[in-house]
Amino acid sequence: MIITAEMKLKASIMRKESRCSHYRLDCPDIDYENWQAWINISKDEKGNMVLEKQPFDSWPNFT
Repeated sequence: MIITAEMKLKASIMRKESRCSHYRLDCPDIDYENWQAWINISKDEKGNMVLEKQPFDSWPNFT
C-alpha cells in the first residue's frame, strides 16, 4: 500500500494540471495541449521508480 501511495503521489506531482478528481491549487485548469497523456510507472535497473508521460494516441515503448 505504501508503494502504491508513492506511485500516486509522484504521478500527481508530475501532472501539472487539474483533471477530474485530480485537483491542484497551483494548476487549477485542464491543460489539453500538454496533458492528453497517461503516466506510465516502471522500475529502472536499480529498482527506482521511473515515470514517463505517454500520449493517449500512442502505445508504450516497453523494452
